[in-house]
Amino acid sequence: MSLLRKTRFQSLFEGDAKKLSMFMLAELVLITLGMSIALQFDQWKEYQGKLDKEIVLLEQLQIEFVKAESMIVFAINELDSLDAPRFKLYKNCGNNQDELTEFELLELNVATFTFMTLTISNGVLHDAINSGKFTLIQNEKLRTQLSDWEGRVKRMEYRILKVNERIANYYTDSFNYLSYRDIDHKSYPDLDLQNSVLSHNELDILYSLRFENHIGDVFFQGRAMKNLLSSYLMEPVKEILNILEKEIELKSL
Repeated sequence: MSLLRKTRFQSLFEGDAKKLSMFMLAELVLITLGMSIALQFDQWKEYQGKLDKEIVLLEQLQIEFVKAESMIVFAINELDSLDAPRFKLYKNCGNNQDELTEFELLELNVATFTFMTLTISNGVLHDAINSGKFTLIQNEKLRTQLSDWEGRVKRMEYRILKVNERIANYYTDSFNYLSYRDIDHKSYPDLDLQNSVLSHNELDILYSLRFENHIGDVFFQGRAMKNLLSSYLMEPVKEILNILEKEIELKSL
């Protein structure tokens, strides 16, 4: 640039208008080119800054959804573990075909009337949406999936709440029907719980149609909730994690 100015001034003194015009044009082109490069560099820096922020957000979301996946797996496994004892109690309603002992009946009741739990944290996603950082995410499909996720979790939590309320009502109704011995405090220390046989009065609860309906509903609700967790939460989580992994890999190149 300084050489062009020196040559331009020399042409001015020499009165060479043609050469002067040529060098003025060249200087103008260089100035314009320099400004364009500077602008492009600023734009690149701005883009790179946004890209870096997006990658950080995607990585944070990935951690959060890995945790969500593990909590869903835990909830499904918990329902799996309750399935067998609930079914055993249900099939013994009306006949006591397995000749349950009092202790076995109490164990099956504990499993049957166990509340369902699901704890999913959406702290990163919630903050991203409320703070405006959500706009950093460029993948439209990912944005759509994430936007729908909080609603899915809330609807599932509400469904779980209603199922647990029904279980609580069944528990209260069933145990008001018969009062059981205080096993935890060993009111009957001489009772051989493992080998004792239910008395006729205690056995009556198994022959109660109302009790059978309660147990059947809890059993089938548990299976339905397990399927719902798989289709309504687990499948979207896996899809979100798959997109996040690909986006992070692509943008980190």
